[in-house]
Amino acid sequence: MRALWTSAHGMAGQQLRLDTISNNMANLNTVGFKQQDVDFKDMLYAQIRQTEVTGALQGRQTTSGLRIGHGVLPVGISQQFTQGTLLQTKNLLDVGIEGEEGFFEVGIYNAAGNLTGYAYTRDGSFAVGYDRNQVPYLTDSDGNPVLGTDRLPISLEGFDVSSLQVDKTGRMTALRGGVREAVGQLELVQIEHPDTNLEPFGDNLYALKDAAAPTALTRGAYNLPNGATLKQGYMEQSNVDMIGQMTSMIMTQRAYSMNARALQTVDQMMGMANNLRNG
Repeated sequence: MRALWTSAHGMAGQQLRLDTISNNMANLNTVGFKQQDVDFKDMLYAQIRQTEVTGALQGRQTTSGLRIGHGVLPVGISQQFTQGTLLQTKNLLDVGIEGEEGFFEVGIYNAAGNLTGYAYTRDGSFAVGYDRNQVPYLTDSDGNPVLGTDRLPISLEGFDVSSLQVDKTGRMTALRGGVREAVGQLELVQIEHPDTNLEPFGDNLYALKDAAAPTALTRGAYNLPNGATLKQGYMEQSNVDMIGQMTSMIMTQRAYSMNARALQTVDQMMGMANNLRNG
């Protein structure tokens, strides 16, 4: 029976990894997407011991301390926050981040218009949204307000969006009444060890984990040593390595097949043992 459980755990783990690889490949062209991978660990081992009676039987002596594993267990899905390629789009509302630990901050609002939390994204394909009073403001690709350093939505009221300029430190200017004026300051945060302190929840957004340290997030990433900077007219592409993912998919499929074959073999052996006992 132990071999059945070991094979079953192996199949379940490889199925999860195959699903993760498929998700990576599906998001090959998703702006700012970060590749994921499944982390595994081996399960507890059983130490086999013989009783004195069984050990005295001829041919039944087991090596002292023999340990048998119970298979593999998925323990989490990790993100790889390596820099994606910056693709030039020449769209004034596209802003790419140079630097692996920089993130835009957006506000999450409910249907009543109340702020419910904050999220972080690498997707700089911005757009123009409107509040209930038809006042325009800067949003991400899903309509969430992009926040400034004051943690408020960046208003575009009265500005000519076609003249918008964003420098490498996030300062935004545009023409209003024929005069170039300051629009606002994009917030760019730096998150230490984003692979362990952030968790994805869809729409290219991440949230700080509840267990993240208070010092994990630092505001004003422009001013930090080796801090991130911005490039207007660029979008960061997915960091998915297609060749690597195809190779991993083949390996995962083979591992799944081997576990399935082991499961089938054990089932056949148990059937043979039952036939011998009943014969």
